Amino acid sequence: MLFDKDEYHGRWNRLYDSIEAAGARTAVVWQRSAGGYDRAGDLHWLCNYASLASGQEPSVATWPGIGRGFAALVFHDRQEPTLHIAEPVELVDETEIAPLAIHSHENLPAGVGAQLAGLGVEGTVLHNADDFLPILFGRELAAAAPGITFEHDDHLIYRAHRIKSPAEHEVMREAGRVASSALTALMSGLMSGQSEREASAAAAAAIVRGGGGFQRIGVAHGARSERVFWSSSMYGYSDETPATGDLVRGWVYGPIYGGYWLDPGRTAVVGNKPTAAQRTLLEAGNDVVERLLDAIRPGVSSADVGLLGDELMAAAGNEAEGDYWELYGHGVGKDFYLPPAIPAHGSYAGLVDTYDVGMAVTVEIFLRHAGVGMATFERTGLVTERGVELLDDTPMIWW
Repeated sequence: MLFDKDEYHGRWNRLYDSIEAAGARTAVVWQRSAGGYDRAGDLHWLCNYASLASGQEPSVATWPGIGRGFAALVFHDRQEPTLHIAEPVELVDETEIAPLAIHSHENLPAGVGAQLAGLGVEGTVLHNADDFLPILFGRELAAAAPGITFEHDDHLIYRAHRIKSPAEHEVMREAGRVASSALTALMSGLMSGQSEREASAAAAAAIVRGGGGFQRIGVAHGARSERVFWSSSMYGYSDETPATGDLVRGWVYGPIYGGYWLDPGRTAVVGNKPTAAQRTLLEAGNDVVERLLDAIRPGVSSADVGLLGDELMAAAGNEAEGDYWELYGHGVGKDFYLPPAIPAHGSYAGLVDTYDVGMAVTVEIFLRHAGVGMATFERTGLVTERGVELLDDTPMIWW
């Protein structure tokens, strides 16, 4: 494990503070992992567990068990949490998770409901999973714990994980080094004339060599990249080879190291000999990113940074639709799209927050000049007293 038991105990205490701040005593933190990452982070942050199942396995009468691929942590009255899974406990390497009791259930939601009922819990129980728990789970929970009302809390984990610990900062710095190595390999390969898949393979190798993982390596090039996000919606990259002079976009993202999400991105020109219009576009995009990063300081609202972003993008000649991308940055941690979001054109109001020392944040832009292309960049960093300590160091401009 990257963190010791004291780090996890501190996280549990902060989560209990979050539960009590919402006027409750009990919460269930759910996870869907099993090789996927989009809903793995909350519970992983709290105990380092991820399911060994092959994705979200079927929960049907012909399949052995309900809930494989999912897990739950039960928090009640500041007691040590209990971990509930739908796989044999014997398969769990207990040296790789925080020290706590583990319970295996053939029917995971019914088992969690029975645990809550056995604790005498009634009334409101907070949770984090309205947008990913199957309807079946709701029925099973209601049947096993009829006296409980399950209430989704969007910011249950965020209130506890808003400020990253010093130990987390060190892991995120390593994640930044791994991500930078991968992104530099990706962009160098694309600029030298490699195919998208060759360059992406080099990026993937850098991440794996660094001890990490990824959700997607995204690439797009040429005229199509002015409107299409990635060359392949499934994998992110294609077997195409960009032509000399093409604008080319590269992104690496996912739980890059230690389960911490980073998603840096760059845009460059194949052959590294930009036209005057391409140079203007990319340098303008870089300038917007730098000025937004400079605006982030402790005590500043991300809403105000968003207003600055609107001004800077307009001044840079942005011709993208106003809603092509709804933000200029966000928080990161064990998940991404966390607060503080930097809203574009007033969007994401519910994810606005004030910057504080210790937060992990991003700045990103999608700047389009019609007929030239779309410049896309993203940088990640830690908020300090003096501003943002950048975690990625892949060049923004290559000439």
